[in-house]
Amino acid sequence: MLFRTANEPTPAVVFIATAIRLAHKLGLHRRSSDLHDPTLCLQRHRVFWIAYTLDRSISSQTRISPVQLDSDIDLDLPPLTPLCDDLGGFVVTDNKHPTFSFLRASVQMARIQGLVHKYVYSASAQTPNSIQEANNIAFIHRELDAWTAQIPPDFHPAVLRQSADIALSRHFCILYSARLSCRAIISYGSIHDSFHYSNWVGGLRDYGERVAAGQVVSRIADQQGWTALVDESRDYLSLFMTFQSRDAIFTM
Repeated sequence: MLFRTANEPTPAVVFIATAIRLAHKLGLHRRSSDLHDPTLCLQRHRVFWIAYTLDRSISSQTRISPVQLDSDIDLDLPPLTPLCDDLGGFVVTDNKHPTFSFLRASVQMARIQGLVHKYVYSASAQTPNSIQEANNIAFIHRELDAWTAQIPPDFHPAVLRQSADIALSRHFCILYSARLSCRAIISYGSIHDSFHYSNWVGGLRDYGERVAAGQVVSRIADQQGWTALVDESRDYLSLFMTFQSRDAIFTM
């Protein structure tokens, strides 16, 4: 975690790989309810999921494949409600009532980050297939929409901007940063095509020039996911600008 924001990403890449391998050695990625008491199982699972989210975050930052394969995990996602009266990983209100599993949402976002890497940066993604590419993009947009839909209104950016709990707002801002990054990357379609150089942007510029010249032209069709990307960018920036300390962790 200390090296995630460093200019040189190699230490973070090496250390997270070591952490994942140690987790494998300890069997943290496998069910262990028959071997340990429930409290210890909960702690083991939580340690693994934290390593998992870091692995995906560093992969997204460096474009290097994540170490942990989803197919090699047989754990359930972090619980929706507390187990063993342990509130770790939950957002707790002033009356100590847990309202949302932040750890579960983080793991779900990490999974999406892994899918984005697979569909955009992996070796298999470099073989052009327009139909599969379009399906992959649509799938990620649906996953991001579903992830967003589960966030309670109390933790939406517009509400968090008014919150006095800076630490809570900061954690959610980092999570929203990951969502925005996934939305932007998958909207490119591939590493060879970006909004800056795509045919769609060329058409958009042409449309703007014609409108500025007073010509009557038909409105250009939106790129898939463009509206959501713009809306989420505005929401994220409005929350981000409320922080006086804006270190690089917000862009991970």
